[in-house]
Amino acid sequence: MIKILHVISDRNIGGAGRLLLNLLKEADREKFDISVILPYGSLLTPKITEMGIKATESDLSIRSLYKVIKRKNPDIVHTHAAPTARVTARLCGVSSTVNTKHCANDNAIKHPFYKRVAVRLFDSLFTTCTVATADYVKEVLASEGIPPRKTEIIINGSIPINELSKRERAEARRHLGYSEGDFIVGIVARLEVGKGQEYFIKAAEICQNKAPNIKFLVVGGGSMADELKAMAKGLHNLKFLGFVENVGEIMNILDANVNCSYISETSSLSLSEGMSVGAIPIVSDCGGNKFMAKGCGIVFPKQDAHTLAGAIISLSKDSEAQKRLKSSAKERFFKEFTAKAMTKRTEDLYIRLAKKKNK
Repeated sequence: MIKILHVISDRNIGGAGRLLLNLLKEADREKFDISVILPYGSLLTPKITEMGIKATESDLSIRSLYKVIKRKNPDIVHTHAAPTARVTARLCGVSSTVNTKHCANDNAIKHPFYKRVAVRLFDSLFTTCTVATADYVKEVLASEGIPPRKTEIIINGSIPINELSKRERAEARRHLGYSEGDFIVGIVARLEVGKGQEYFIKAAEICQNKAPNIKFLVVGGGSMADELKAMAKGLHNLKFLGFVENVGEIMNILDANVNCSYISETSSLSLSEGMSVGAIPIVSDCGGNKFMAKGCGIVFPKQDAHTLAGAIISLSKDSEAQKRLKSSAKERFFKEFTAKAMTKRTEDLYIRLAKKKNK
């Protein structure tokens, strides 16, 4: 068996944590012996141990990591951020280190020569391969000094959501105060700078009088919650649901799933989860969003609430377009965006690295 040790620095469950959980759920336990190191008190720890996977909590210092990595003696250390783990892995004699780049600034400019040299030196010393979660991430990594030959593109994958029956979907809508005649659009993301909920709220304000049948849902928690709620005061077509552990029912009632990111976006798990039940992606032209919505959704210029509102209104009135895009979204998900496909590509990478080591 190939021994894989994941190291993640997340204490809360963000995109990187959700991605790791998806990867672990689909892992081939007959070929791979998997364990994970996490920070003390990480919310991921109980979820990982429930899967029967060994989880060790640490302060992620080189001293602490050295003891754990030496004891576990992995063939490959796969990091999710946590650069100290790559350094420690090399100090422990681990021959292969993989790092997944979960985000990249869409507004990135070419870094100064000295910074690119520093990044390239760190990469050459401590990273065997970097996983880019979108095509454009590979381009950003190259601008930072990481050679494209050392980058592997593996698109994020989601566990498909169970699709509700027509009756169950209608009941879920009624539970939230919506009817079958309402056109429901949602945004499922942390309420943080860069995610763009403020433009979603502005679009709701534009639509409030022009198209009263369009309803807006904001799902997620974060530091901007109070600010965004104050901004939405007086809007009767918009609801905040806060953090929702299982978004399956929400995704089932959405006609359109909006992503308004304007700083960084790779291959959004929220978008792909929605696509698995036919929620039509309406996305800003930030990072990997355009790729996600290709052939099955609508793209608007980032930070442009008026164009977003217009796209939502047009789609709400076009039942043929809704039917076509809904079908295309589901088809594309099962072809390209499943956690199973992502895990298979990741495990193929592990096997190639293990063969190189043996040679």
